[in-house]
Amino acid sequence: MKFINKKVLAVAVLGALASGNALADAEIQTTNTVYAKEIALPAALTLPVAWKLGYNFNTNETRYACVRLSGAALPPTIASPTITGSGDLTAGVVNVVGNNVAFFTISSDPTATIGGTSTDIVTMPALSITASDYNTTVTASVGLYDNPAAAGACNADKPAAQDPQRIPGSGDSKPLISFKQAYTLKIDSHKAVSTVSVDPSYTTFAAGSGLNAFTGGTGPVTLASNATLALVPGVILKADGTPIALADIFPTAATLKIAGNFNSDWLDSAVFTGAALTAAADEESVTSAAFDPLTVLTAPNAFTVEANGDGEIPAGIYQASMRVTPNAGYTLNYIVGPGSGAAVDLVPAIDETLITADTAVTDNAANAGQIDQDGVKLMTPLVQLAGGNWLARLAISNTGTKDRTFTLKAQGFDSEGDSSTVTVNEPNSFVVKAGTTYVFDNLANTLTFNGRARGTVTAIVNAPAEDIKGVYQLVNTAANTISNINMINPSNAAAGGH
Repeated sequence: MKFINKKVLAVAVLGALASGNALADAEIQTTNTVYAKEIALPAALTLPVAWKLGYNFNTNETRYACVRLSGAALPPTIASPTITGSGDLTAGVVNVVGNNVAFFTISSDPTATIGGTSTDIVTMPALSITASDYNTTVTASVGLYDNPAAAGACNADKPAAQDPQRIPGSGDSKPLISFKQAYTLKIDSHKAVSTVSVDPSYTTFAAGSGLNAFTGGTGPVTLASNATLALVPGVILKADGTPIALADIFPTAATLKIAGNFNSDWLDSAVFTGAALTAAADEESVTSAAFDPLTVLTAPNAFTVEANGDGEIPAGIYQASMRVTPNAGYTLNYIVGPGSGAAVDLVPAIDETLITADTAVTDNAANAGQIDQDGVKLMTPLVQLAGGNWLARLAISNTGTKDRTFTLKAQGFDSEGDSSTVTVNEPNSFVVKAGTTYVFDNLANTLTFNGRARGTVTAIVNAPAEDIKGVYQLVNTAANTISNINMINPSNAAAGGH
């Protein structure tokens, strides 16, 4: 049996305790780096990975350090690691396992007394990470092991029970790379209310309704304004590691579109105006203009869409979009691979910071402007005066507490070569008193037809929609039969009308 000097034994035990203790746990020093989601992927992103060792080496000791990257591919060539701090440690050659693990030896000075290495910083400089998914966070995990096989597995992101060969206190895991949309496209949407209180109905806006004053035949009227394109606050990087700018992503040419009910008498012409932006409207459902988004949409008053025309102002929502092809190396549709760089339609969101000033605006993405009609329209799509024992009646009821005025609007028809025109006899002004029903006992006394006595009648009531209902009746006076047809509210057809 070999006996060991007690003093030597005590020194050996003390050294073992110091070596095995992580006096300060390992900690990755590299902060999460946020790259722009607009970078066309896959892309090689270069950055260092640095971590505090969290382990005190003994003299002439060798361990195996590893780095695992989850969510990315690690290329086979990596710059040699460096270790700063005590000066007693040396890093060996890097080995690569698969596509996401690198490991190397860390050795302490074989002759010097090691004073403490747990706060030394290990750095793998210029680590090239190939990112291929905008929605994946690249995570780095580091650890120390006694043998190369365990380091090659590098399960340092798992709990200690699942990675028993990891030296206690030497492991850490932290997000290294994430992606974030770098820009915002917002719009300050406005709402106006065309009113029935001025004759003819719905040819002017109610006072204080949010748009420029408008009287039929004059203008212009602003449909939309103040769209803004801006960078998201905070540091967001492009692929080369420098902060991204709007000009990196967006070209100097784009197309602004406003889609809505432009095909009407009221909107017989429209113009985009703004810094470096002027274009005539298309005479269909979409109005568009070419412009430079980097100047127009970053100005205080980005653009307005103005309209001139005569006739009734229809209710509707006007939706905005920007057609743009991003610059080379960037994408706005977030498709990995060949699909990047394709032209896309970007829809602005309503600027919530301005919503207090536009409380009546429907809070809907791409809402560039909104027009409502006050009062209510009640329509009977088909009125027919058959004559003989047949009568056509119309009844408008008012369940509210105020008397309400209304007018009738009539339209002829055109079908299979058979057509007619129709007018409403004067005076075309009626009052339905509060809590009563106004009845037209015989529409033949109210309407004058040219051609077949068939058409459409609409009651335009200066009242809240919930107070007004209407019914169209066909009455056979000989048979004493009645057929009732509820009038519909065209602007509320989805809800069943009235």
